[in-house]
Amino acid sequence: MLNKKLKVWVSIVFLIIIILATGYFFRIDRYGMAKIHWDNVVQINNTKYYAEYSAEKESKYSKVSVESSLIGKKIGEVKFNVSENVGNPYYHFRNGDATFLEVGTEIYSLRSGTNSISIKIGAEYFLYKTIKNN
Repeated sequence: MLNKKLKVWVSIVFLIIIILATGYFFRIDRYGMAKIHWDNVVQINNTKYYAEYSAEKESKYSKVSVESSLIGKKIGEVKFNVSENVGNPYYHFRNGDATFLEVGTEIYSLRSGTNSISIKIGAEYFLYKTIKNN
């Protein structure tokens, strides 16, 4: 009798572990039905960086570009596009996740300043900072 109960409990625990592992490996936290307004963000080295914008006219904004002489070494690239694949507002960003950047987009450090990085889009580099400016 005891042996039968033990087998049942071991089976239940094993089943729970399998379910949790499946959720982790298949990133089920990205699924949902909500309409989400995403900020322009990329996460690298466990830090979120927000796109820096400047006002050109009253209602028009553009990304702040960075001179190529200020670009440091390549520190990574985008591995996952969140805005195209995630519908869950409680999604947790992982290193290499970006909201609007294409997979494979290169991420560079800057020679000055530790709270900023640069993203290479085409032939241009754009500024992303750890602090979101509104």
